[in-house]
Amino acid sequence: MPTRSDRRDTLPGVTRLLTPGASVLQPTHLLSNGRYSVALRANGAGWSRFGTADVSRWRDDALRDAYGTFFYLRRAPQAAPVSITQHPAADPLADYSATFHSDRVCLDAQWADLRTRCTVWVSPEDDVELRRIELWNTSSEPMEIELMSMFEVSLSEARADEMHPAFAKLFVQATWDGASRAAYFSRKPRLSTETGLHAVHFIAHADPHLKSVCVQTDRARWLGRHRDAAQPRADYGPAADPSAAQPEPQRDCVTGLDPLASLSMRVSLPAHGMASLTVCTAAADAHDTLQALVERYRQDAMVERSSLMSGTFASIRLREMRVNADDRAAIQLLTTTLALLMSRPAPLEAPAGGVLHDRRMLWRLGMSGDRPIIVVHASAVQGVRMLRSLFQALRWWSWGGLTCDLVVLNREARSYLMPLQAELAALRERYAAEIVVTAPARACGLYLMHADELSPAERAALAALARASLHADGRPLSHHVQDLVDWHDSALDARAEQPATALPAARQGAVGLPPKGVFDGVSGDFRFTVTDEHRTLRPWINVLANPDFGSQVSEAGTGYTWAGNSRLNQLTGWSNDPVGDAGGETFYLQDLRSGDLWSVGAGAAAADVPYRIEHGQGLTTLRHRRGDIDVQAIWCVDPDASVKQVRVVLANRGTRAQSLRVIGVFEWVIGALRSDRQSVRTAFARLATPSSPR
Repeated sequence: MPTRSDRRDTLPGVTRLLTPGASVLQPTHLLSNGRYSVALRANGAGWSRFGTADVSRWRDDALRDAYGTFFYLRRAPQAAPVSITQHPAADPLADYSATFHSDRVCLDAQWADLRTRCTVWVSPEDDVELRRIELWNTSSEPMEIELMSMFEVSLSEARADEMHPAFAKLFVQATWDGASRAAYFSRKPRLSTETGLHAVHFIAHADPHLKSVCVQTDRARWLGRHRDAAQPRADYGPAADPSAAQPEPQRDCVTGLDPLASLSMRVSLPAHGMASLTVCTAAADAHDTLQALVERYRQDAMVERSSLMSGTFASIRLREMRVNADDRAAIQLLTTTLALLMSRPAPLEAPAGGVLHDRRMLWRLGMSGDRPIIVVHASAVQGVRMLRSLFQALRWWSWGGLTCDLVVLNREARSYLMPLQAELAALRERYAAEIVVTAPARACGLYLMHADELSPAERAALAALARASLHADGRPLSHHVQDLVDWHDSALDARAEQPATALPAARQGAVGLPPKGVFDGVSGDFRFTVTDEHRTLRPWINVLANPDFGSQVSEAGTGYTWAGNSRLNQLTGWSNDPVGDAGGETFYLQDLRSGDLWSVGAGAAAADVPYRIEHGQGLTTLRHRRGDIDVQAIWCVDPDASVKQVRVVLANRGTRAQSLRVIGVFEWVIGALRSDRQSVRTAFARLATPSSPR
């Protein structure tokens, strides 16, 4: 565990050396040309965005942080892939690091016999992101490596994608052009008034060490059932013949209605040799534009030109913005609090008792409440220094495609002069002239208001929804952000003292036929058995509901619960992911003697035993036996009341006593989207039952 001093960045200027995972609050670098933007953290996670649409899928999940464009290595055909960045599939044998430059990010990994570097930048001329992968064989033996790229294709705004991801994926098509080694993706418009969106993932440059290329566009085949990006199956099907005289012709690709962009590149590295490849992703409103970009960037001179121009334009922009090194580092840390939903210190102005927070209270102020919010309390002109830094941050976020709202609550005493109000008005006029007029679609919101003009309900809504609450007390922005970093690190230190057990990794078993289900002729129950060799290709679920309340549960023992409307009023999270089937509710069992942990259902952490599932009317039962323990889990919903029961029955069939723990994990949402959870407040109460003391 790194110490508090180790968590501070070595060079908080234009160049920043970072260790992924050294601190809870890691900086996020925005690379952009004003239209196409890439967000990257030191762990390799982030997003690619064209205008307001996400090219790669993204969620504001700070705990997993498992979305972005990733690269994996596989040294043997049956070996588990490992990523060349800390996320999502870190190799315990590798050392990871990152360097933030003004215009690019360098992500490094070091093994005993191999060193890799991924350099990412965005072309200032075209809507293209470039990722140069360099591999150095530091051993005396030649090696052959499979290098794999991967990102989940979205081509829609994050909010629309999260509303119904399975439905959104239906409209994405994929095509592979073997001659240009490019995978094209297009989203078909659902309405005549919509315009299509297109993207391409291709190899722009490769030296002679590249031996063959394969493509995979089916997420289910690449990930594998009940898996995620941390432990993918990485199945590309039969390998193409590298000795074929003609390149693979252009063809439509099967997406399985769940598209993914992944290229498998086999690279031969001689002893003490080096290989370099440049993989690009581009987006446009027309397919012809993408074809022209592919031809343009397959020329080595264009790749080098974009690299040089990226550095030049970034230097010019930094001089224009006049942001000092400390503020730049603080802005990158604040960017993470806007991009990811994280825990926060208590607000500076806690709402009065009994006042509930409702985002609709912000509508009178002209804010929807859907975008991330930063609230600043200012009472004297001495706080203008920090406010100027935040105004520069608004320019940075608008340019980088990260829209948010900055709310400044003026607490200055009313008088004829009011110098703070005059300074704030001047800053607002300057921001409106520079950003709002020139790029209104990407502009962040700026709201200046006097604190006494807000009602208690409006203040409560701002306090609950603010990603960060700051007080302009005369200190620079970097000091305030460092306080936030220290708060997160203290919370991490407290969590590190708690005992923890890792979930078991998914087993690399062969994929067989799905199980055969049987209906009971009398009860109508549907029964089937799940094993490692016979897993369902999609979740087989049961819906348990009454008119006002309901839940669903799959054979994995995962699911979610709702009240009233199953989409708008989710109590726990709905994944709508037929591949991973993560769900918002999961139950585990743990042997307290051995520490072994396994899932009650036949999901990702299931025991290596058969699971018997029975879906009935208003009831689902999952059974399995692990060692001497018979486990039976029963889900049901009351036919009238808004109550769900999950009963876990354990029976010891052995001759010695067993000590077990039942663990229930619930991801609360209490809304329509996962972003609604930021206003959820939790409390613990021990309820008395007939079998427990009061």
